[in-house]
Amino acid sequence: MTRRLLPWILVALAAGVLCQSCRRGGTPRFNEEALFYSAVLIPADGRAIPADAAALGQALSGAAWPDPAWSKVAQAAQPLLASRELKVQMASPKDFPIPEVQYLTGFGYGMTEEDMVRCAASTRVYQIILTLPPAEAVRTYPAFQALTLAAAQAMKGFVFDVSAKMAFTPAEYGRTHFNPSDWDLSRHVLVQRYPYQPGRFRVVTLGMAKFACPEVEVRDFPAKDGLLFQHLAAAAATRLVSLRLRGEPGAFPEALSLDPAAIKNAPGRPGKEPASGAAAVQVRLEAGETAEGDPQDNIVRLAPPEGFSGGLPEWSSALSEKVLGFGLQVDYMAAGGIPAAKIQAARAGLPGVRERFLAPHPAGEEYYVKFACTVEGAGVEYLWLKVAGWDGDGVAGTLLTEPALAKQFTAGQPLRVAGPEVVDWMIRGAGGKIEGRLTE
Repeated sequence: MTRRLLPWILVALAAGVLCQSCRRGGTPRFNEEALFYSAVLIPADGRAIPADAAALGQALSGAAWPDPAWSKVAQAAQPLLASRELKVQMASPKDFPIPEVQYLTGFGYGMTEEDMVRCAASTRVYQIILTLPPAEAVRTYPAFQALTLAAAQAMKGFVFDVSAKMAFTPAEYGRTHFNPSDWDLSRHVLVQRYPYQPGRFRVVTLGMAKFACPEVEVRDFPAKDGLLFQHLAAAAATRLVSLRLRGEPGAFPEALSLDPAAIKNAPGRPGKEPASGAAAVQVRLEAGETAEGDPQDNIVRLAPPEGFSGGLPEWSSALSEKVLGFGLQVDYMAAGGIPAAKIQAARAGLPGVRERFLAPHPAGEEYYVKFACTVEGAGVEYLWLKVAGWDGDGVAGTLLTEPALAKQFTAGQPLRVAGPEVVDWMIRGAGGKIEGRLTE
């Protein structure tokens, strides 16, 4: 997710629908209100309904719910139609910028190419907006989703989660609704990574206002750490949402204690705070800075814990060691690359590593390979891949490091590497013991 964020949230600012606490400030804080803001993008072949509660109620009554759980949620949506805080309005593309096909390619869910073209050519926008106390967010958000889904079905349109900037077909949006006992952050909050300055990146969340929380950011870090900080932001966002929905804190926390496993596996479901100790990742929370396109002015920045000596590069190295067991390093070398003797020594152990991976091995044991990517006119870039599959022709897995030269790749994407490109390997045991890394 490296595309630059488009500033659609400015529409919400212009409409004055953002909560009162969403303004710039020097102290991290929760929002005073939860904001639900969705839209139905109506293509040319769609059918608009009147922008009022009565028409929305008819759509709710006539909806075809994907499963019985939605029917129960829909019953809870009926009282919302009489709420004075519910706003329904129609807008034109001049007042509400429609996401382009390029954006939908990355952030359109369940869409075919034809869907993306139809969605991008929408002629009208049906907006549904609701503000409410945070304590009511858990009970009300599923009902609000039911209103949105019913409207999308009635108008043969596409659901656009305005605060999170995600677009869905009705079928995809109806796959699941918010469930506080078992929910996936990625369905409700987008974690966006994009270039910030030359050679530097920024990560920021979108959609936290739905849960009366500030957005979470990390900025000005090197490209190689993109996936690591994206996962860190997702884990911190999950914890903040969990705290806010439980209504535990009387004040905004100054720091978070995160489980390294929760960071590595983020985005995910809320977990318990780990016991204090060396195993936990400590993150300090400080007031963030807004940038063009940010969904709200209430932003918190993740920072190294109090007393940490060093800057962002040192912190990222320490985080990587704690979360992954090794530093995420991208090596750039001239055409000669790593000395042949080192590569030969590493490759000599690959058959045994492959045999161990394919055989039953202890839970929690993880396998990685380093591979060479030649960039014409620039040299050789060496990147790490977390292994998910291994056969005679190559290795499949997830790219861990954000390339600086090989722009056709991005951290987090599935990738298959040919066997001859592999130059090193690493095994991290369930207890943290490291084997391999012979070229470093």
